[in-house]
Amino acid sequence: MANLKSLEAQFGVKFNYKGGSYTNSNVVFRVEAALVGAGGEVKSIEREAYKRSAEVYGLKKEWLDKPFSFSGNTYTVYGLKTRCCKSPVLVVRSDGRRFKMTVPMVADAFKLQTVV
Repeated sequence: MANLKSLEAQFGVKFNYKGGSYTNSNVVFRVEAALVGAGGEVKSIEREAYKRSAEVYGLKKEWLDKPFSFSGNTYTVYGLKTRCCKSPVLVVRSDGRRFKMTVPMVADAFKLQTVV
């Protein structure tokens, strides 16, 4: 892992382990590499999908990286998984756990914030 961290710093990318499989004689790892922007944000596939498709889903582009309250917790939108039909909005809770939410859940939470 230390070698990956040094590569991340050297090349301005972020590596994300996406699973793997093994047998007695070989191993296959799936690793995603994404560029890190000037502001420090990782340009992941899901992040770019949100920027590109948010309005098609009825979401606002400015909600990306913005916190909102839902069921007593604070979440932040970090991307969109366009292949997910039920819960395509990717969020991270304030404690670092990641979840998928439905579009109405996120949209309603942001609308409630602006009303209060």
